[in-house]
Amino acid sequence: MENRTAQLQASAEVGRAAVSILNPDDLLRASVELITTRFGFYYAAVFTLDETGRWAVLREATGEAGRVLKERQHRLEVGGQSMVGFVTANRQPRVALDVGQDAVRFANPLLPDTRSEVTLPLIVGQRVLGALDVQSQQAAAFDEASVASLQSMADQIAIALFNAMQFSRAEAQTRAQRTLLDAALDLAGEADRATLFEKVGRYARQLTQAEGVNVYLPINENEIELVYSDDPIGRDYAGQRLRKGEGLSGRVMVSGQPQRVDDYATWAGQAAVYATAGFHAVLAVPMIWRGRAMGVLTLTHSQPDRFFSPDDENLIQLLAAQTAAALANADLAEQQRNTLEELHLINRRLTSEAWAGLLAQLPDDMRRVQYARHDLPVPDEVPPDVELATVEAQTVQWRKTDADATPWQSGLATPIMLRGEVIGALGVEDTRADRVWSEADRTLIQAVADEVAIAIDNARLIDQTERRAYRERLIADITRKMLAAGDLEGIAQVAGQEIARTLRIDRAQVQIGAPPDRPAPPDRPNGHGRHTDEEAAA
Repeated sequence: MENRTAQLQASAEVGRAAVSILNPDDLLRASVELITTRFGFYYAAVFTLDETGRWAVLREATGEAGRVLKERQHRLEVGGQSMVGFVTANRQPRVALDVGQDAVRFANPLLPDTRSEVTLPLIVGQRVLGALDVQSQQAAAFDEASVASLQSMADQIAIALFNAMQFSRAEAQTRAQRTLLDAALDLAGEADRATLFEKVGRYARQLTQAEGVNVYLPINENEIELVYSDDPIGRDYAGQRLRKGEGLSGRVMVSGQPQRVDDYATWAGQAAVYATAGFHAVLAVPMIWRGRAMGVLTLTHSQPDRFFSPDDENLIQLLAAQTAAALANADLAEQQRNTLEELHLINRRLTSEAWAGLLAQLPDDMRRVQYARHDLPVPDEVPPDVELATVEAQTVQWRKTDADATPWQSGLATPIMLRGEVIGALGVEDTRADRVWSEADRTLIQAVADEVAIAIDNARLIDQTERRAYRERLIADITRKMLAAGDLEGIAQVAGQEIARTLRIDRAQVQIGAPPDRPAPPDRPNGHGRHTDEEAAA
């Protein structure tokens, strides 16, 4: 009766722990400690199935043996030669009243004093979560009543574990959504590819705890290249190319569908170049933008007990879509930069040509304008600072040497620039030997030079506009006079007279038809006189 009461009390305590503890690890630790303490058992442990459902992994256990086994990441195969393997596969308890006589029991060397053992499934609905394993130093320690009590505890642990797992999963999803939101904001405006891929790698590891992150991009119609790798193994393969359809990343590039491989070493589709790379689990996801695969985001695990889950795949698909959008934006930004650079070069060339033509028309005395106090000489030569500023396209400063005969002690000159082209320079000189040209002086002179450039260009454009308007008026006036002449000879005479008058030349000629010294085309007059094609046709 006392033993039964203790069992009920222990079951009640496990129940209270189950409803009060939301962290799965804390829950399992409290449960196994209560079982061993209240019942006086030798050892208690909880196993849970991994994401593949192939292995029962030790999550919590008591004593020094439990500590060592957890450090070793102890696991047992579902359906394998062990009590835990049998229970998780068959969904029913198993009792070994004498462990030496049980054919399926795993004899653990860290628990040499075990004489009897019971293993109970952790089940919620139709889902097996794992198993509760309890061992005793006494033979036949588990009767029907104790097994029933332990199964009741196992059921409470299973429900609490399921709830805790759901709670943890909800928290993980919340963190993942927050990470994806941060990634969307962070990646959208990133134009530099190297920085973009570094950020993608950081977010991918936050979402999946992946050991390696790799990015493949197409380099031609038939190949993709490993352009980024934040992977202890993948770094050795930087720049590696794969044919489209080759290996996991090549296949995903062609199919446009994500794919997971739990054991790359035994996967039949592995790329030959990665056959000995040491990857274990691999997840490859296409980066899709507007229906087109822009590359492949590939994640790796090298540890044999690590796998990528369907949740990992879904999260990385979202991240890959964000990456594809960022890549498209980066490509568009690069195209815009290239276009702007081309326009800038064209603008500079046109500006240079326009100013070269204007300077060719200017007399020498208009190319350089100087101002000085009435008591100071105006030199004929170009000051050295002005010449240097136009050559080097930057602000220069000079100071007089003893050999100079000029009264100017120092000078400062800055280029006059228009659309990236140097069209002149603005220079200032001073007769004071102690004059120090400050940053404010430089800023002021540069600002004035900029305004000079704009004003000169405006004047040039106004002059061009006026010349064009004059030319259009002149052409219209000549056209009106020619139309008033009426006949061919009058039109030719008006054209010649007006051209000669406008250009102030001594002679103008109008030739209608072929020149006299050139044979006329077949079926036409010989070209002498003022015969036209229309007259010949008549």
